[in-house]
Amino acid sequence: MPIAWDPETGFSNGMVVLQMLAAIAMAPIEAGLSYIGLKRAQSQPVTGNTVWAGLPHTAALVLISLLTGFINQLGFVLFFVLGLGLVALTSLANLFYLVNVDKRITPITAILESAKVMWKQLLPILGAYIVAVMLMVMSSMPMAIVMSGGEGAALTMMESIIAALVTLIGLAGAMTFFFQLKGVLYHQLFGETRQVEQPSNSNQSGDQNGSFEA
Repeated sequence: MPIAWDPETGFSNGMVVLQMLAAIAMAPIEAGLSYIGLKRAQSQPVTGNTVWAGLPHTAALVLISLLTGFINQLGFVLFFVLGLGLVALTSLANLFYLVNVDKRITPITAILESAKVMWKQLLPILGAYIVAVMLMVMSSMPMAIVMSGGEGAALTMMESIIAALVTLIGLAGAMTFFFQLKGVLYHQLFGETRQVEQPSNSNQSGDQNGSFEA
């Protein structure tokens, strides 16, 4: 989320602190969900423990989340389109680190190496993310209409509950699509197949030619 900048008061309404706390809490889970998307894209089995694959690497994933968040916010402050481009470039850094953790790479290396590959296909990647964000916005519309309704558009308790349920179902579907999209993008761009939560003795590697099939 881009944060409004006030030249006198700095970043507004304590959103920086809130986003930092959210980044720390969600970093390993977000990486695990992205890894589920990757395994789905590669037709690999997914277990209930897959979502926790990033927990042993929480410190590094949190650092990646904080660094990319700072870079992205700086981009939004300078130029909105620049911020969008930086978000797309750094979006797979956590998944890149998680898949390549056995190579002892650093969080900064994961950000830079993943961005190099993402740069080659930035426009189609950015377009795919815009579609995912539009789906999330559309999914949240029922509850947003309820919360913003005036006195003349007051709804009953049952209607509010229905709107909330529709919103939750829609957001669940949109978030599933988002993480599946990240998995597909990583599979197409990097082609990694290594198991993270259950390391395999076989040394499998994909085609890292940096091509993206739409």
